[in-house]
Amino acid sequence: MRSILTLIYLLTLLIFAPSCSQTDDGYGMTVDTDRVANLDDRDVEIIQFVLESHSSDTRDRIYFLTPTPMSEWDEVGNWSDPPQKHIDFVSSNGNKYRPASGAFLKEGSVFQRGTNRKAWMRWITIKRWISDTEVEIEDGV
Repeated sequence: MRSILTLIYLLTLLIFAPSCSQTDDGYGMTVDTDRVANLDDRDVEIIQFVLESHSSDTRDRIYFLTPTPMSEWDEVGNWSDPPQKHIDFVSSNGNKYRPASGAFLKEGSVFQRGTNRKAWMRWITIKRWISDTEVEIEDGV
């Protein structure tokens, strides 16, 4: 009998207790280790340079970052993440970028997983290194 009363008490607490969940701003997200792109330090330097040259990005928007070229996106996105240390490095210019695995694509628009908030996918793809000082990239939002 006592265990039944304890169970009823616990269920009552769960039903009537206020929600204590925190809002997820997405900045605490970490990369999905199964989807990390292989980028070396010079690739990250190029990505940083491209991001700094487009400093007009609106800072109140939710931005995700991927090295996956747009031509390889599928109907839900299926983007690769940059390594976490690279996300942290390129976010040092003031814009906070999140790993692409925190987003999904629906009907041609990008949304944040978990909140379904409208977002933007920033992609910067290193197409090929022409020489030690020249690189071909593809980028966009």
